Amino acid sequence: MGARQRQWLEAIQNRVHATSSMLKNIKEIRLGGLQSHAAKKLQELRSKEISESRPFKKALVMIVTLCRPNSPI
Repeated sequence: MGARQRQWLEAIQNRVHATSSMLKNIKEIRLGGLQSHAAKKLQELRSKEISESRPFKKALVMIVTLCRPNSPI
């Protein structure tokens, strides 16, 4: 499970770094007319982050399900 979580956290770090970099350079992005390109790039990074999170979340659900006591609701 550690590798799955690591992949997800790396994807988060990549997106946060790109967002920070774009915000630092927002004036140049606007002057260059690159807003749509920047937004598209951030959306792609977010989509990748979500897809990287799925294996970890599935494993977490499995662990919680298997560890749950068999008690009636």
